[in-house]
Amino acid sequence: MSFKRNVIMLAGSGFIAQALPVLLSPILTRLYEPSVFGEYSLITSIIILLSILATGRYELAMFADGGKDEKLRIVSLCWLWSFVFALLSLGVLAFLYVIEWQYFSLIYLLIPFGLFFYATYQVNYCFQNSEANYKFMVRLRVMHSVILITSQLVFGLLISSPSGMLLGFILSYVLIYYLNIRLGVNAKLIPNFKSKFYIELMTKHKKYPMFLLPGHFLNSLARLSPNLLLPVNYSFVDAGYFLLIQRVLGAPVSIIANSVSDVFKEEAAKSIRLNGNCHDIWVGTFKKLLFVGALGGVIGYIFIEPIILLLFGVEWSQSGVYAKILLPMFCFQFVASPLSCLFYICGKQRHDLGLQVVISLVTVPIFFLSPDIKTALTIYSVSYVAIYSYVIALTFVFSRGSSEEIID
Repeated sequence: MSFKRNVIMLAGSGFIAQALPVLLSPILTRLYEPSVFGEYSLITSIIILLSILATGRYELAMFADGGKDEKLRIVSLCWLWSFVFALLSLGVLAFLYVIEWQYFSLIYLLIPFGLFFYATYQVNYCFQNSEANYKFMVRLRVMHSVILITSQLVFGLLISSPSGMLLGFILSYVLIYYLNIRLGVNAKLIPNFKSKFYIELMTKHKKYPMFLLPGHFLNSLARLSPNLLLPVNYSFVDAGYFLLIQRVLGAPVSIIANSVSDVFKEEAAKSIRLNGNCHDIWVGTFKKLLFVGALGGVIGYIFIEPIILLLFGVEWSQSGVYAKILLPMFCFQFVASPLSCLFYICGKQRHDLGLQVVISLVTVPIFFLSPDIKTALTIYSVSYVAIYSYVIALTFVFSRGSSEEIID
């Protein structure tokens, strides 16, 4: 009962945290132009990608065996790595400024600050998760979403430029970092830590940067490739349209799919332990997801353009055109995403890593080689439809496996 209550509580907070930016997007699109969204998307994607390297994924070691003291030492280690990595990135950016690199903009000097506070937020959140402080996690999620959207609205009234959106982004993580220090991971609680202990800790948990970091980095690179490459090869305006589509289509798909995944994950694991497979549960879940996904796809194809025009205005109408191209991808993602947890339940992480490599090799070159944005998005959408179809087929096979494949 406690498990289900925690799942519902976290899912509810996730829903609120993701729904707020979607619901208030019509206001944001009146304050910021598409090109502003595009540049903001590029910079925040760089921050998210670098944060994976900054922590080395050591924060995931907190879920392994170890007491609270060791977890706090891992927090300290990740904070240190994040600070050092932020300083290094600031040094690189300062060098680019000095040599007057043609693509350099002063706004990029904000990246190291965003990187440090975003990375430490992820670390602190992992600590709370490892300690099963679910109520505090719920508060963090909701507070961050409220602070983020409020600060971006306020800055939008004062600075209707990428700086406004980015300052709102950074400020939200600064305030959450402060609240975390005061209410969650208090720095005074971290045991005294000498340099030799850092080395011992990194040696003990070396498998995390060695094995998890490459897979997570490739996963994020593939996921963020449009945000990173659309501004470079096409325009900030096109990147802005894409970011809006991610909010209008991607966020609702993630909210519903994650909720289904939470239930499916628990039921599938239980069925495999009891029966040696979860085939019946897989079939039932697949049918429901397919019905909802297909129905949503048909309705979306008919109404997505007029809805975007009505909610966001004529300036964003091109987003509707791009949304129709990407709609099949989101429909297949809706079906495949909840079922993909079988990769971990059935101990098929090697398949997952191989899949991430393939996704990166397929998706990243699309935005370099395509002659125009519509062609790029069409190939991107079709590629992901094929990838998600393969994921669905693999999970079907996994669902028929034996309980020996479970990793406890």
